[in-house]
Amino acid sequence: MKIDIKGITNSISLEEVMKAMEDLGQLEDNLRRAQFAKRAAQAEMPIRWVRNGPATILFWRDGSKTIVKCNKEDEFDAQKGFLMACFEKWTGLSKHQIGKLMEKVNDNEEWRNPYHFWK
Repeated sequence: MKIDIKGITNSISLEEVMKAMEDLGQLEDNLRRAQFAKRAAQAEMPIRWVRNGPATILFWRDGSKTIVKCNKEDEFDAQKGFLMACFEKWTGLSKHQIGKLMEKVNDNEEWRNPYHFWK
């Protein structure tokens, strides 16, 4: 394979391209781990907690709020609602990403990298 960048032609093998892509993926994983570790070290506690029917609402110092709701078929659990809201805030994951993670947990599937299934 030949690559031409600004008039400089260089040959590179498919193995070298694959290795570079693998290294880039590893860098991305390391960055995500570092971001997660930073968030965990800075984990703040909510300043206010409210239950509104099936919803748990946590209010934070920065003025934001996190809302989680239990499913209609589930019984409300204050501890689970509080912990899920904290998890959402602290990790920065979307509700969709957390849902995918919980599917894996509920299915007892093992995985090495918690980020790989929502890329």
